[in-house]
Amino acid sequence: MALVEINDVDELQAIKDALSGDYILGNDIDAAATSGWNSNEGFIPLGNSGTKFTGTFDGDGYVITDLFIDRTGEAFQGLFGHTDYIAEIKNVGVVDANITGNYYVGGLIGYNYAGTITDCYSTGSVSGGNYIGGLIGYDDAGTVTDCYSTGSVSGNEAVGGLIGYNYDRWLF
Repeated sequence: MALVEINDVDELQAIKDALSGDYILGNDIDAAATSGWNSNEGFIPLGNSGTKFTGTFDGDGYVITDLFIDRTGEAFQGLFGHTDYIAEIKNVGVVDANITGNYYVGGLIGYNYAGTITDCYSTGSVSGGNYIGGLIGYDDAGTVTDCYSTGSVSGNEAVGGLIGYNYDRWLF
């Protein structure tokens, strides 16, 4: 599959229709318009429990600013809602995000199932119920390298500044 360059927030949202693709950011993305999308629920996360993100996403050092998601009753919320074991996300910052969900909520990824996350960061506000993280809500045996998160993170159970809950199934 050919590498697809993403240059605006509409092209970023369109990834939800091709979750196995290979993507690279061509510039910084202003996502402020997402606060008015989908009856004010905002951006639709890339991947969910039924159809996970299985592609590659290279931010190429660029940032996505002002991403908005407000789905208090829904799980798998973040720029990426749910990633699968072959997913690779690298070199991207999610800056000044405002993300709210129920379970598995993160500034970058709600639920990472064994994906590889490298040189990524998030800032802003992330909140929800359980498994809430500044970068990743729930990491299930993934590889997370050279990443960080700053901002506010709030929830009820399994809440963390970087990762809400880190489960390493390979240790058992």
